[in-house]
Amino acid sequence: FQQTLNLKRQKQKKPQYASYGEAQIGGGEWKMTDHNGVEINQNTLMGKYQVVYFGFTFCPDVCPRELTKMAKAMQLLEQRGFKIGEDILPVFVSVDPKR
Repeated sequence: FQQTLNLKRQKQKKPQYASYGEAQIGGGEWKMTDHNGVEINQNTLMGKYQVVYFGFTFCPDVCPRELTKMAKAMQLLEQRGFKIGEDILPVFVSVDPKR
């Protein structure tokens, strides 16, 4: 049985994808531009908890539902005494900034 299972696994096609380097998570310098055209970097957000959402500016199906979840989470945190914008900063990062 084990040999048959191993043969089936070997015959299955492996997914084809291209990899371009490795992810560098944390510890590095970065910068972005906010919705007012002001540059922000890792120091701008220092000392605040952040809830980060990466999404599309125009996304009628999924994004509104996910942003509603984030808004509800912010409401819950506010009810527990956190100051939104001071203690916790919700951050939306657009993956289609040209829109």
